[in-house]
Amino acid sequence: MELLECKDYIVPLNPDVIIKKTIYRSSARITERQRNQVKRVLRSQGYQGRISSIRYTRVDYKYSFKVSVKYRGSVGKFLVNTKNETVEFKGMV
Repeated sequence: MELLECKDYIVPLNPDVIIKKTIYRSSARITERQRNQVKRVLRSQGYQGRISSIRYTRVDYKYSFKVSVKYRGSVGKFLVNTKNETVEFKGMV
């Protein structure tokens, strides 16, 4: 799948990010609004069909959450930045 870009609060999660950041295991309560935001962004990138299993894990204590999105059997992982910054989304990992 080609890399798709958009300006939103979602950025791909790659191994470098995991190494640099400590992942805090806190039960992040994902709101319906956040869930819809993830779905809306993925749809705007051309992902069609059922998007299920959106799970958040807090990453850097305040601003970032790791998101797992199950899409057609494969799981994509992203970082969601809630600090009101615009970052790039580059498709499923």
